[in-house]
Amino acid sequence: REVKNLSFFIYTLMKIIHFSSSNDILIEKFYNELLIPNFGIFPDELDSLENFKLALDSKFQYQLNIILLFDDETLVAGCSYEFYPKSKCSLLTYIAVSKNHQGLGLSKTLINELLSQLSQNHPDCLALLCESNSDKVKGDVMDPKLRRKVLNNIGFQFLDFDYIQPPLSTEQEKCKDLLLGVHKNWLMDNSISSEIIVNWLDEFYQVLIGDDYINDSDLTFVKSKYSVIDLIYTL
Repeated sequence: REVKNLSFFIYTLMKIIHFSSSNDILIEKFYNELLIPNFGIFPDELDSLENFKLALDSKFQYQLNIILLFDDETLVAGCSYEFYPKSKCSLLTYIAVSKNHQGLGLSKTLINELLSQLSQNHPDCLALLCESNSDKVKGDVMDPKLRRKVLNNIGFQFLDFDYIQPPLSTEQEKCKDLLLGVHKNWLMDNSISSEIIVNWLDEFYQVLIGDDYINDSDLTFVKSKYSVIDLIYTL
């Protein structure tokens, strides 16, 4: 993983900070002020703060990036995304806007910056993916339908796909109530090649579970079902 210095981008009166190497102060600010309030209800869906720091400090099998949006000294929005080199897919892991700054189009600002970075740093990217709760999930900070609507407004459509997220750590469980989305820039006729999704999922499971991923029953089921299908369509 290439280690970069902090890069600064100016957007109107706000400042966007992008970093892919560890900065404890910014990571903790992002985690405590945005991620915990928006994703902390379900422990299995949120990476630990230690994992964030480790991923930015170590030569992981994927590249983690964080983009933060500041209004003066106030953190108002942020997102994180990972790039998986074998499958050439990127995953938007988290995106959040502070309660007092919602409805201002800041999510679109973050996604536009993310798309620009992917175009510049990974022009061969085959898909930008995301995850969001299905309607089976109750008691979330944001109603699942509303959260998907927000993601849809910034370009994501969700797939008719049996998605199961592997455990984020050895202390966490799989998430079986998530939907997998793809940004519209990588869709054609509301579909995407099943090979792209299966290859990414294969790499994703390997990164999170380790070499024993090949024996995972859920991954085996998905690969056997979708490897014989050319396209996966949106819901």
